[in-house]
Amino acid sequence: MFETIWTPLAARAATNPDSVAVLQKRFGLWTATTSRALVARVVATANALREHGVERDDVVALVLAPHEDRVIIDLALQLIGARVVGVPSNTPIPRVRQQLGDAVPVVAVVQGQAAADGILELLDEGALPELRRVYYLDPAGVQEYASTVLAPFPTVDATSVPEPSTAMTALAADLDPNAIAVGTSTSGTFEEPTSVLLSHVNLAAAASATIEAFDMGPGDRVMSFRPLSDPVERGATIYPALLSGATLVLPESRASVGQAMVEIAPTYLHITPRFAEELATNVRLRMQSTTGLKGLVLKSWNKRLRQAVEEGRAPSPSGLSRALVGRHVLGKLGLDQVRWLLVSGTPISPEAVAFYSALGVTLRRAYSMAEVGGFAMATTAGTVGWETAMTPVPGIEAGVEHSELVLRGPSVSDDATTDGWLRTGDSAESVDDGFVVTGRVGDEVPTSGGGSVTAQQVAARLRSSPYIREAVVAVEDGFVVAVVEPTQSTLSRWANAKGLRFTTAKSLFGLPETQELLRRAVDTAAARLDIQLDDVRVLAAPLSVADGTLTGTEKPVWDAVLAAEVVPTGARVDTPTDAAARALK
Repeated sequence: MFETIWTPLAARAATNPDSVAVLQKRFGLWTATTSRALVARVVATANALREHGVERDDVVALVLAPHEDRVIIDLALQLIGARVVGVPSNTPIPRVRQQLGDAVPVVAVVQGQAAADGILELLDEGALPELRRVYYLDPAGVQEYASTVLAPFPTVDATSVPEPSTAMTALAADLDPNAIAVGTSTSGTFEEPTSVLLSHVNLAAAASATIEAFDMGPGDRVMSFRPLSDPVERGATIYPALLSGATLVLPESRASVGQAMVEIAPTYLHITPRFAEELATNVRLRMQSTTGLKGLVLKSWNKRLRQAVEEGRAPSPSGLSRALVGRHVLGKLGLDQVRWLLVSGTPISPEAVAFYSALGVTLRRAYSMAEVGGFAMATTAGTVGWETAMTPVPGIEAGVEHSELVLRGPSVSDDATTDGWLRTGDSAESVDDGFVVTGRVGDEVPTSGGGSVTAQQVAARLRSSPYIREAVVAVEDGFVVAVVEPTQSTLSRWANAKGLRFTTAKSLFGLPETQELLRRAVDTAAARLDIQLDDVRVLAAPLSVADGTLTGTEKPVWDAVLAAEVVPTGARVDTPTDAAARALK
């Protein structure tokens, strides 16, 4: 296990200087950066920032797109002892105000005009009292501004660093390994986000654990497309790739991830449940619309998949099925070379799990937290159902206290612990082969038979429908409430095929035929879990980061979703369900 990330990064540049450290797509072309060139640019950027007044312990906000420049500037700032706070470039102003207000940055680095406008707005209203400089990478539209705090990012000359490995080692020698390197925050999915401080030791431990747990090394292609503000992306993807000798792959944009996967064929991919479910739904819909002999084969495959899900068993694809369907689909998705397909966050829908299993891909569930800076646990079995046990990654110790998962280890932020343990707020059970995590403590939804399931499990089951993109479930005053975000693209195709007329997403979602379709999908999911949903609400518009209903990492903000505008879908029942009433006693 590394004490800091600098020793293995410098060693890579010295021993394998020509290995490809980063593969980035910009303006439609893939460009490669060698290990030596990467370290040289990091050192040169660190020197340039110091020359322009950035000092040790300065807090620097980064509002950048997920490109190579972001990775280099992040590393350079940490190398000179500054504290980095990452903010997604699409974050709404109120969330930026909250995050940066807590961090108190003195310098900000922005991608271009849109991010600069947001920072300047906060500066004008007095929300950033210590900010003295805003550097921009893209001058378009910004260079004409009269603001005295704006300036182009300092010129970086990597050729001025003749011995990159030696220079990085020298700069790192002045760092305190236990000093704070990164300020981040919890996702804000279930409650208001709180700040998290991670040290150089925390970051190195998180990266080391990922490398060891998933046997990452030279030859691996590790794709990253999450924002730098994602509290686990450094420890789960970016740093493990750079430190292990693998190649970090950066697509041009979030919208082009699918094409990049086909072109590069990653061997390691860490995705959200939302991304995994959307991918599965889109492929299955294309299968259903395929004609001819190929269409018959795909429809038959889809039918067997549905039967397996309905019977509650894992699909068992035959060798012929994998040859005719699995390999073909995996190649089209760019997943034919993947060794590790990891999903972290809320429980993934059973249909999505079955889809990947039927293709012959081992989808593994991982448990991550901002306070750990990366992964804390992951499944070792070949399936990832709700009851699949996860085992701690190297260096992490886990336990259960009063049904709550607790963690400790070198990657855990000291500020987040009580008596040495991080109390996660997630309900868990200790079993022979690890720990089963089902949801948040106290989010149980009662079943008709007197048992319970968690709200996250209900939401995952609702997302099994191709017509429901996202769902949030809660018990309000004894009523079990579900708020669903329809899948606009799927519903549009369905409505057009039915000859239904609509103009906007709201008008589509409000059609009586749409509401009936969604109600059937909800009732099917509820019946499978033996629960009754007393109030089903259909959102009037898709969730988005801009309106605060999604986090920067595309997780639903539950309170915001429950309060969002909905289309009329019928009246609430008069009294709570018997099961819900029992839960209130």
